[in-house]
Amino acid sequence: MQEKIKIHGILDYLREKKKLPLILGGILLGVFLLILGSASTSDDTPAVKDEATLRAEELSAFEARIEKEIEVLCESVGGVSDAAVMVSFSRGYLLEYATDAEGDPLTVGSGSSEGTVYSTLSPPAVTGVGIVCRGGGNAEVQRVLIELVSTTLGIPASRVYIAGK
Repeated sequence: MQEKIKIHGILDYLREKKKLPLILGGILLGVFLLILGSASTSDDTPAVKDEATLRAEELSAFEARIEKEIEVLCESVGGVSDAAVMVSFSRGYLLEYATDAEGDPLTVGSGSSEGTVYSTLSPPAVTGVGIVCRGGGNAEVQRVLIELVSTTLGIPASRVYIAGK
C-alpha cells in the first residue's frame, strides 16, 4: 500500500512541476531508439550475400570470357566454323595471403575495419575443354585444335575433346 502511495506521490509531484510530459517523451524516445537500433543490425546478412553473389558473378564472367576467346581462336583455324566451347575449372580464384616473419597473416586496420592483406590473386585453373564445331570430325582439324588449345591454356592434350557438328 505504501508503494502505491509513493508512486502516486511521485506522479503528483511531477504533474505539479509540469515535468510529466517531458519524462513520458523521454521514455517514448528511448523505446523508439531501441526499435530503430535493432532494425539496423539485422541488415548485415544481405551484405554478406551480396558479396558472395558478386564473387560468383565475377567467376561466371571470367568463365564466359575464356570460352569466348577460345571460340574465336578455334574459328580462326582453317576448316573450322560455328564453334561452341565449354571450359571446366577446378576451383575459383585463389588468394595467397601475405604473412609476417612468424607465418601469421598480415592485417591492416583494426576492429571491424580490419582486413587481411593478400599478395597474389590467381585465376581459376582450367581442367578441361570441350569443343563442338563444324569440321571437328576431321582428324587433322582435331589434331590442330587440340594442340592449339592445350598449348594456349597450358593443359595436357588429353584434357581437350573435339567433336564435329
